Amino acid sequence: MCTKPRLWKGLIYSGLILLGLVGILMGCKAVKVKESSPIAPAALLPGASYTVIPTSTATKDRLAMPALPANPNQFEQGRYLYWLNCMACHGDKGQGLTEEFRSLYVEDQNCWGRGCHGGRIGDQGFPIPTTVPAIISPTDALAKFATPDQLFAFLRHTHPPQSPGILPENQYWAITDYLLVENGRLTEGKVLEPQK
Repeated sequence: MCTKPRLWKGLIYSGLILLGLVGILMGCKAVKVKESSPIAPAALLPGASYTVIPTSTATKDRLAMPALPANPNQFEQGRYLYWLNCMACHGDKGQGLTEEFRSLYVEDQNCWGRGCHGGRIGDQGFPIPTTVPAIISPTDALAKFATPDQLFAFLRHTHPPQSPGILPENQYWAITDYLLVENGRLTEGKVLEPQK
């Protein structure tokens, strides 16, 4: 039996152990710890200094529910209600039902397939058009609505398409606020309500 491979393997392990010991004696270690790790690097070996090496970059889940504070303002309520009631058709950024947005839904990218939203007998969902326009854009996608009241009335009479008018009035106002802020027509914090 040849002992040379075992000899090399032993030398490599010995070298790695020696390097680790030198690092400990010098008081500096490179440790692979996630930046969001609940264990602080200093807790690993008190008194030693550590270099935190990030293991990955966090990627925002574009389909995730937005955070809703304990006492949300009208804009924050609108952002949540948009996610809940509007995002599936109008996109996570108001871009419309684009190919790119539909690709986020891994299991179900063809909204108009049999059994979905094509408008055929036996489909599970309500029919949706094959083109859903952008409602948030730098050029104000909602410019045709001169006042918040006009946008509110349009939303209440047409949305959600499967049951227009089903939401309480304050929720339509919150969605109106969110859309106008996102289109740059309103500043966050202004509360919308019917004009008298």
